[in-house]
Amino acid sequence: MKITSLGVGEVGGRPLALYGDDQGRIGHWDPAEDAPGEARVEAHEEWVRAVRVIDVDGRVLAVTAGGETVRVWDLATLEAVASPYPTRFWTEALGVGLWKDMPLAIWRSSNNRVTAVDLRTFEPVMEDSADWALAVGFFGVGGEIYAVLEDHPYLQEFDDYDMEETALQVWDFAEGRQIGGGLLGGGFGGTVMRTPLALLEGPGGAVLASGAGPDGSLRLWRLPEGTAVGEARPGNEEIACVAAGTAGGRGYVVTGDSAGAVRLWTVPAPGETDSAAEGVLLHPAGGAGATAVAVAAVDGRPRVLAAFRDGRAEAV
Repeated sequence: MKITSLGVGEVGGRPLALYGDDQGRIGHWDPAEDAPGEARVEAHEEWVRAVRVIDVDGRVLAVTAGGETVRVWDLATLEAVASPYPTRFWTEALGVGLWKDMPLAIWRSSNNRVTAVDLRTFEPVMEDSADWALAVGFFGVGGEIYAVLEDHPYLQEFDDYDMEETALQVWDFAEGRQIGGGLLGGGFGGTVMRTPLALLEGPGGAVLASGAGPDGSLRLWRLPEGTAVGEARPGNEEIACVAAGTAGGRGYVVTGDSAGAVRLWTVPAPGETDSAAEGVLLHPAGGAGATAVAVAAVDGRPRVLAAFRDGRAEAV
């Protein structure tokens, strides 16, 4: 078994992670434990590409994407709460959040069509929309949903690729308008063709994290202003996965790279000196690359879950 995706929620006042694996199964991982649980549920016909978690009226739901379906589960019981949603293509971006007080799951398939489902009624409210063809992420932020798009001015002359020309754009999903300017250097590059993104809703507001680009740097921006949080944070090979969370009143971002290095980064609060720009190395490079990471709060401290291409899964 190789874990390919992770998501973390809170059940009964305690963190609980859901993992998806390369055989289309899902299972629990208690972040206080060093390894994931062995009980698994058959979920998809192919590997699980993404896991997202959302609290809907006190019930914590997990949304998973794998193969040509998206599914919704009760996080605590791993029981399916809706019929599978056929996508006909694999899912490139999956997100959850509130839109006009409606809890949504939103996904973009590889045919560049976007679907949104109401997680109260489990009925679609948007189907096969072409409006968000460049979306690489959907995130709930303070009762709104942001769509993150990639802008690739270099694509016309790919041989003359310049990472600093690539940019992410943040859009208000409900109003269909761009928020702020482009976030330079945040788009994909190198061999990382699926932009590794995470959104932190921490004590200092929302922060978007991007690990894309061939230089292996982590970039952070405060939303909705789009202002950079310090300089690009170096220290990795190409970043394969990114996650964010809070613990003890602080915000954290964790990255896993193609050489197996896992780093934890403390996100400075507004006005605070960026004193940890190199991150904390939790797992050294030199082995199999990381496939999924997550961060949870255990006893008020950040606890990082990480999985690797050789099948290892560890908590630090």
